[in-house]
Amino acid sequence: MPKMKTNKAVLKRFRVTARGKVLFRHAGKAHLLSAKNAKRRRHMRRPGRLHTFNSRIIRRLSGQESSAAPNPPPKPDASGATS
Repeated sequence: MPKMKTNKAVLKRFRVTARGKVLFRHAGKAHLLSAKNAKRRRHMRRPGRLHTFNSRIIRRLSGQESSAAPNPPPKPDASGATS
C-alpha cells in the first residue's frame, strides 16, 4: 500500500504539540478589530484547542498518526510458562 500524502492545508492551519494536542488560530483577527471588544481580541490571541475526536482526524491528515490500528500485544501462553 502506498504512503499517505500529508494534507498541506492542515499543516498550514493546525499545529500538533509534543503530547498530541492540536492547536489552531482563531478566525477574525486580521481586520475590523475596533468592532470587537478587548476581551474578545485577547481570547483570540491565544491558540484554540481542538476536541479529541477532531484532533485524531487532523493528526492523521498531517502524518502524525498512522491510519492503521496498532498491533495488539502478544497474548501469553495458556500454560503460563515464559521463555
